[in-house]
Amino acid sequence: MKHLFGPVRSRRLGRSLGIDLLSDKICPFDCLYCEVGPTVQRTCRRDEYTPTADILSEIDSFLAGKGVAAVDVFTVTAQGEPTLHTGLGRVLRRLRRHGGRPVVVLTNGALLHNPAVRLDLACADIVVPSLDAARRESFLRLNRPGPDVDLAAMIEGLCTLFVEHPGEVWLEILLAVGVNDSDEDIAALATVLRRLAPSERHRVQLNTVTRPSRTAAVRPLSPERLQEIASRLQEDCAVPVEVLATAPVAAATMACNAAAANLALSSYSPWENQAERIVQMVRRRPCTAEELAAALGLPEQDVTVRDLLHRLVVSGRLSRQRQGAAEFYLPGTCVS
Repeated sequence: MKHLFGPVRSRRLGRSLGIDLLSDKICPFDCLYCEVGPTVQRTCRRDEYTPTADILSEIDSFLAGKGVAAVDVFTVTAQGEPTLHTGLGRVLRRLRRHGGRPVVVLTNGALLHNPAVRLDLACADIVVPSLDAARRESFLRLNRPGPDVDLAAMIEGLCTLFVEHPGEVWLEILLAVGVNDSDEDIAALATVLRRLAPSERHRVQLNTVTRPSRTAAVRPLSPERLQEIASRLQEDCAVPVEVLATAPVAAATMACNAAAANLALSSYSPWENQAERIVQMVRRRPCTAEELAAALGLPEQDVTVRDLLHRLVVSGRLSRQRQGAAEFYLPGTCVS
């Protein structure tokens, strides 16, 4: 499948089936920390970048099989920014109507000032927007937006989303050492958080770099520093702030229910299809061997998993990179 990938394990969401709306890295931003790599087309223009009918056809095929038993949530995302796709609303409505699982959208928030975008997002159970910086200097340095992005309009759109959205909104703030974690940056973020409509349905989540990014200059904050900032924001804004980077993964999620995952893989049993599935997953996000094994419904130490990953690295389809104590698999130099 070209547009569906996973299910992959998520700290926040459980077993997530990804729906990728774009075929390339098309985005209003070119973030330094992006796991996908450099943006190939930086734009705020909405368009049908890939045929919506093709995406819906893949969704229908998946829902008609047994694989849905291995899925806790559908996550609409993209190699770039999913709200750029004009078929977003149709995709969300199809998933809500026939999927039987919560539907989540991940967005960088650049288009939230657009009423048509917020109308599409109203079809999602959970929207996870980002706001990494509220100071223009830090925003430009970290997120590297295109010339059409207006930070003030983006913040206004975020505030409106918190009021309008019928479901849940989980705001994610990603911090990097020396880039957007100064006292001035935190004070500016606090000013925005105080404007957000309080609700038990909404959350504020603090994160840092946990996977290989495009440059080694983007470094993660320590757990202690993250907690210090979270405590400061809570005190200043009277809103609960959750630290994601140190959040434990539930044992049931870690196991990823191998029996159910194997149902999702019934059409991927040949070696070539398993290999292609892994390659498609790491195109969108660097993964550890544990995460890839869980998605395949196999123990991490299973000889099949280790052999498969080794062969993909040797062939050049995957590469390896360490981030802290973890080893991640990324796309290799050979894309064939």
